[in-house]
This record gives sequence, C-alpha cells and structure tokens, in this order.
Amino acid sequence: MTSFEARSVRLSAAVDREFGDGWRLMPRAAGADVDAPAGPDPGRAERDIRAVYVSSAERLAVPDAYDTRSDRRPGAVMGRPRLEVDARWQDAALDALHGPVDARAGDIVRREADGTHWRLGPAEPDDMGRRVFPLSRLPDEVTL
Repeated sequence: MTSFEARSVRLSAAVDREFGDGWRLMPRAAGADVDAPAGPDPGRAERDIRAVYVSSAERLAVPDAYDTRSDRRPGAVMGRPRLEVDARWQDAALDALHGPVDARAGDIVRREADGTHWRLGPAEPDDMGRRVFPLSRLPDEVTL
C-alpha cells in the first residue's frame, strides 16, 4: 500500500468517525421475473454499517449576463441526497463475520437515527476510494 493509499484509509476512517451515522443495510436481489418485485438477497446478510449522509445540495443558478429575453431563467438547482460508504474500513468484528461492505444499487438502507428507509442508486466512486450512492427516500409504509 502506498503512502497516499494509507493516508486515504486513515482520512476516510476519521470522516466516518466524525460525520458517520449508523445504518442498517438490507440487501435486495431482483425477482425471477422481469416484473417481479425485488426481494431479500439470500447471498448477502443484513448488517449494520457506518456511512456518511450528505443532504441534497442546492445552489443558485443565476447567469452572469442575465438577459430577460433568453430561455435561461434564474432559479435554484436541487441535487439528490447521497450516502458515502467506505467498504475498506468498518467494524473489524463485523468485517471478519460478513466480509467488507457489499452495498449495491437497489439495496435498502434504514437510518438508525430516525428510522427512515432509502433505496440506493448506482454507485459513483470518488477519488478517495469511497463509494457515493444517490438516495431515493421510500414511503414510511414501505413493505420490506
């Protein structure tokens, strides 16, 4: 492991300790039929993970040279909330039991702080070895 990789692991661990929340990962697998709903994945066990929740970003979209005759109007651009997961650094006992975190698109996570359920979107790696999942909030009466 290079010194940069070692530093990124230490930095990622510090970020999780400082900003991370407790989450319950509930793996899902596609149904046998294309129209069948996703169900629990028998190959992966549910587990508790520590991940960083990043709320949806919003920014003003005001053109530098605003022209009232143009189609570009000032407004706000809303992003999606996302979850940052580091598969390299989790609880050593859980990693020994279950292996590294294997979160995938379509899995459901429950935030331990408030009990809300979210569906993971396709992961995008960042430059520090973490995976960033866009989140879609599920209704409170969701059946798992």
